Amino acid sequence: MKAIIDQILQWPVIVQGALGSALFWLILVIGERSFRKCTSIFRGFSKEKQIEFLYADAVRHMAFADKDSGHFVVLIYCAVHYVIQALLAICLGLIFESIFPVFGVVGFAMAIYYLFLALNTVRDTKSGVDHKKELEQIEKKIEELKAKA
Repeated sequence: MKAIIDQILQWPVIVQGALGSALFWLILVIGERSFRKCTSIFRGFSKEKQIEFLYADAVRHMAFADKDSGHFVVLIYCAVHYVIQALLAICLGLIFESIFPVFGVVGFAMAIYYLFLALNTVRDTKSGVDHKKELEQIEKKIEELKAKA
């Protein structure tokens, strides 16, 4: 492994930067897809979480359907909520790390989770999607979940 790192350090700086950017992009894409897969599995356990994710999907589809800046502001507000939670998790992890070192790792892990939630909130929709139809389906799912509760 050390030989690979030494070889990479001999490359030109621009190539090292491109390699680092590609690696960062790959980690982000794999992390985002893994997060979506895991949340789709785990959100089935809680009706409240299902409804929360459906509301976020509804706001996203409203924003893209109407191109209304008000809906985009709400969408960004929802994402900022998760970013603040991530910052709080990092701060608490760093504060309590002096007492129990594992709290630092837990704080960073929670922060990554919340940052992926924020990314999931503001993600783009698939091209060619009928937003009005998607909104109707989401509203039906929300009503069904509320009726079961």
